Amino acid sequence: MAGVPGIGVMIRSLANGGAEKQSVLLAQALQAHYPTFLIILDKQPQHPKHWKKIQQEGIQAIFLEGAVWQKIGQFTQLIRQHSLQHLFCFLPSDTLMATIAGRLSGVDPTIYGGIRNDKIPWRKKLALKWLHNYVLDHSISNCHAGVSNLVKEGFNRDKFIVIHNALERIPENLQKEPSEAVRIVTVGRFVAQKGFHQALRIMQYLRNQIGVTNFTYTIIGYGKLEAEIRQMIIDLGLTSHVQLLVNPDNVLADLSRSDIYLCTSSFEGLSNAVMEAMNCRLPIVATEVGDNNYLVKPEKNGYLHNIQDVPGMAGSLATLTANPSLRVAYGENSRQIIQERFTFSAFQKKYLQLLNTETVSV
Repeated sequence: MAGVPGIGVMIRSLANGGAEKQSVLLAQALQAHYPTFLIILDKQPQHPKHWKKIQQEGIQAIFLEGAVWQKIGQFTQLIRQHSLQHLFCFLPSDTLMATIAGRLSGVDPTIYGGIRNDKIPWRKKLALKWLHNYVLDHSISNCHAGVSNLVKEGFNRDKFIVIHNALERIPENLQKEPSEAVRIVTVGRFVAQKGFHQALRIMQYLRNQIGVTNFTYTIIGYGKLEAEIRQMIIDLGLTSHVQLLVNPDNVLADLSRSDIYLCTSSFEGLSNAVMEAMNCRLPIVATEVGDNNYLVKPEKNGYLHNIQDVPGMAGSLATLTANPSLRVAYGENSRQIIQERFTFSAFQKKYLQLLNTETVSV
């Protein structure tokens, strides 16, 4: 690839999160066309599935070491050594690092910040607004809703590019095991954003007010609210219906064994978990946040509701629980939506188009 500009994909760590997953997939998507380096700010945390993917795909991964000033120096040298002409960032910390190193390098690479949600805490928003408007060349948002909200807050619309998340290929041989109970599932970090308290109230309403009892609800993830969620399950008397799975080995297999996917997030970008559930042929009941409306088409592959609509979401779950044929039909439609618009190849094409033309249709 002599003479071809180098690419740096910057991420804070290899933690078990959506931004981290997308950074690895972006490096994979670009490395066949450009000399590409996945540059990781911190060695820990490091989730095994990300490192396994890096090794399987032969991605060139570089961990920065030492104090902050030492990492800036290492990053600056990498930019010079490999003539990195484009830097893609995903989170505020790596965006700031790339900005400093990029401008110090003398190479003056094109720097792309990252927007991962339709809402951002105010401190991060102030920093990102300054970087976006005055320092970065562009910001890439994984959702249209994020752009719309941030433009209202004074972000420069002309610098935004929307590229939806990539989705890894789902194995075709994942089988659904028979079960008397309808299996509802949610995947997400145990944080307030994901709305698990709301989800548990929905389960209570589904059982107590609507009278549906032939269901189980599995929450898959990890995070600081684990003990609080476990206690709420007990307090609401849901121990016979609800279980937590903390960092299981094969989330895709757990999704494929399920029947309905529930998303109760209070804000989102483009949800990796919803996309994976759809690719596993699950109907979706979700809050209308982020770009969920690009994924969920009401009464085609699921239902969308306002964040606080506990009765409505419980009612949608009841409808799907009572109708196996509807679940199958909606699940097939979910898969079709993913295959038509949200494949890895579509993601790759968008980024290659960006690098070739500096513009992307959204």
